Amino acid sequence: MKTFKRSALFVFFFMLFLNVNAQTGPTIFVDTVVNNIQLGSFVGNKNLAFGVRNIAQEIINEQDSLILVGSKDKSEYSIQIELIFFDVVTTNSGFSIFHEDKSTTVIRMKGVLYKNGKKVKQEFSEGKSTEISTSTIIIDEGGKFNQESASSAIKKTTINLIDKLL
Repeated sequence: MKTFKRSALFVFFFMLFLNVNAQTGPTIFVDTVVNNIQLGSFVGNKNLAFGVRNIAQEIINEQDSLILVGSKDKSEYSIQIELIFFDVVTTNSGFSIFHEDKSTTVIRMKGVLYKNGKKVKQEFSEGKSTEISTSTIIIDEGGKFNQESASSAIKKTTINLIDKLL
């Protein structure tokens, strides 16, 4: 019976030690992302803002030095992200029957870092993802969004913005 009590006490203190060590480092909260895009098909798109917030939370979760929390009241730091511009810039060039299309997805965002409710830092970030296609026949795709190119631009820009803020 003494062995059982010792084992139980050892397991209890070991679990307590693990729990205390797991919660070290500053806490951070990712606030709602604001979509202030003025032109294009993503004006006021809530799904885009929600996706950027999820990417930001994922990036912070991957960092060992920060603890992501679900409430602004429980956090030491908070980040606000504002989407400023998101569009595709298309460049066409051709000679005789040869044709080249270059579609660049451009995204710009602003991030603000707050510590205990006070503004600490503000940064801007711009990301681009380019898709080049060549052909011998001219095919117009109308500058539509390519999901892979857009996702790549969003993730790179969000990573860059969070790195600048933290």
